[in-house]
Amino acid sequence: MQEPLDSAYYEELRGKTRAILIEVADLISGAQAGLIDELIDANESGVALEEMISIIKELKLNLDPSLIEQIIRLADFMKLRIDTSHLVGLEIE
Repeated sequence: MQEPLDSAYYEELRGKTRAILIEVADLISGAQAGLIDELIDANESGVALEEMISIIKELKLNLDPSLIEQIIRLADFMKLRIDTSHLVGLEIE
C-alpha cells in the first residue's frame, strides 16, 4: 500500500506550479491566469499545469528554454501523462 502524500508535498507542488504561472502570466489573459491561480489554490496543481500547457500550445507562446524544462520536469515529477512535446523548440526570439 502506498503511503499517503503529506502536506509538504502538496505545498511544494503549489509553489512550483505558481512559479511557472508567474513566468507566463504576462503572456496569457488575466482570466486565464486567474483560473489557473484558483486551481492552484484548490490543490489542483496537476489540472493547473495541464491548463497552462494547453494555453501555451493554443497561443503558440514562445518560452525561454529554462521555463520549458521547468514545465517538463514538473509534469514528470507529478507523474502526469501530458504531451509536452510541442513545447520543445519554442524559444524566445
